[in-house]
Amino acid sequence: MPKEKSAYWIEVITASREYPSGISAYCRDRNISKKSYYSWFAKLKNQHPEWCQKDTGPGDREVLPLNKQSRRNFTAAQKADILREVDAAPHGEKGAIMRREGIYSPQLRKWREERAVRALEPSKRGPKISLQEKENKRLQEEVASLKKRLAQAEDIIEIQKKISQLLGISGQENS
Repeated sequence: MPKEKSAYWIEVITASREYPSGISAYCRDRNISKKSYYSWFAKLKNQHPEWCQKDTGPGDREVLPLNKQSRRNFTAAQKADILREVDAAPHGEKGAIMRREGIYSPQLRKWREERAVRALEPSKRGPKISLQEKENKRLQEEVASLKKRLAQAEDIIEIQKKISQLLGISGQENS
């Protein structure tokens, strides 16, 4: 940030805070964009904590620009809790819950659909495994299990052959 510009805006902001008609009138009278004013105010306010005091003069209050509100994200548990509360609420109370939470009926409808397909359950973190990969993994485990059982069966058959040879029992009987 250039020092000349910041020095200019420090003077402007300081003067505007002392202007008897308020900051909006100061900006209008000096042909200064309020957007630029508040942009510079935000950049410089950390260096000037006195600007963040609410009282700026007799009867004049500073109106600080609101931070742009970002989209609210609900966790799966929060969605489930809100749905449970709305579903249990008596007729006429559901609107109050929705206003308190800042949600609309289409959101509830979407959450109910997600709950129906079990999408509201907390999901595991990390890379998602596709259905084909899951099926492939299951089949590989099944093949490994069957190979192990086959090896055991072959070992048992081998032992039975040796026992029958020791005992002199032939595997084929002549009829």
